[in-house]
Amino acid sequence: MAWKDVTIGDIVSLQRGYDLTEQDRTPGTVPVYGSFGITGWHNVARASGPGVTIGRSGASFGVVNYSPRAYWPHNTTLFVTDFKGNDERFVYYLLRSIDFSSLNSGSAQPSLNRNFLYPLRIRIPTATAQRQIAAVLSAYDDLIENNTRRIAILEEMARRIYEEWFVSLRFPGHENVRVIESEVGPVPEGWSVEGLYDVAMLTYGFPFKSKMFEDDADGVGVVRIRDIKLDRASTRTIEIADRKFRIADGDILIGMDGEFHMGRWAGGDAWLNQRVVRLKPVDGISRSWLFWVTERPIKLLEATIVGTTVAHLSASDLKAMRLLRPNVEIMGHVARVLDPLFDLELILKKKNAKARATRDLLLPKLISGELDVSSLREPETAVV
Repeated sequence: MAWKDVTIGDIVSLQRGYDLTEQDRTPGTVPVYGSFGITGWHNVARASGPGVTIGRSGASFGVVNYSPRAYWPHNTTLFVTDFKGNDERFVYYLLRSIDFSSLNSGSAQPSLNRNFLYPLRIRIPTATAQRQIAAVLSAYDDLIENNTRRIAILEEMARRIYEEWFVSLRFPGHENVRVIESEVGPVPEGWSVEGLYDVAMLTYGFPFKSKMFEDDADGVGVVRIRDIKLDRASTRTIEIADRKFRIADGDILIGMDGEFHMGRWAGGDAWLNQRVVRLKPVDGISRSWLFWVTERPIKLLEATIVGTTVAHLSASDLKAMRLLRPNVEIMGHVARVLDPLFDLELILKKKNAKARATRDLLLPKLISGELDVSSLREPETAVV
């Protein structure tokens, strides 16, 4: 495979995006790409697709996004105006492989200037090889996107069933159950109002010190708040003795600062960091019921708690929760109907985590030419 030495300026032309305030947006089908990705929709496009954007300042400095269709590049980005005959998707992956940290042209906060980027020297293969490399990597992204859509459908199904049974109280057999008053209002007879600690075992994270973290790729991951939704630990650490802080796939996690991220972990064995709490159901409690019954008050707390700079969830907030627990019969219905949805979602999330890991491992090796694209299996076979 023939490769040639070029500069970024040889393969693309970049331009700063266009301002578009919320007030100026008209509802439509055109995605507006901000620094982190799609930030909304408009009825007019300013760039044809496929397109590539790069976040140009602040926390989004160097974040690369791809649009398969016409879009509006926001002024928080640089966008490619000319791919100069190169494969658009390959350029997207190439830019994703670059460490932009050395290209900061700002002072108080990182800022990306296209004139700093243009002289950067790289190697690229022929147009045919570019398409082959892009096809392999995009197959992983397509698989991840497809699984993500399936996960969203499963979550919506589970949410609607939960709300029908436990919010509207139209659970199986509700017509024959008397409603009585309780401390939280009308509840079905035979149900109980209990605290979170009555239905779950809570483990608060370990206070790791900075000296305990390491760069060793073989180290054990530490799950911080920002990692919960990614299903991927971004920091690794040395082993600690107390195994109660070890989490596994399926564990329910809640971040206790900021947006109170809540999710079902699918990133494999890892350590629980401080300000993250794990919930495990006690005997007789459905895992899916525990997730949904906890999510509602967590969202309410997120909307009402105000800290000095960010919202903080405390142990006392969790202890004060009052939850409506159904009787054994209805909990059995939940286990038979909602738990399988929970399990299938977990399987898809684990497949996505594996696909992301494989893609991220392949990306720099394919882009650099270290790995021959013709030696790879189809992504579907590689990740299932």
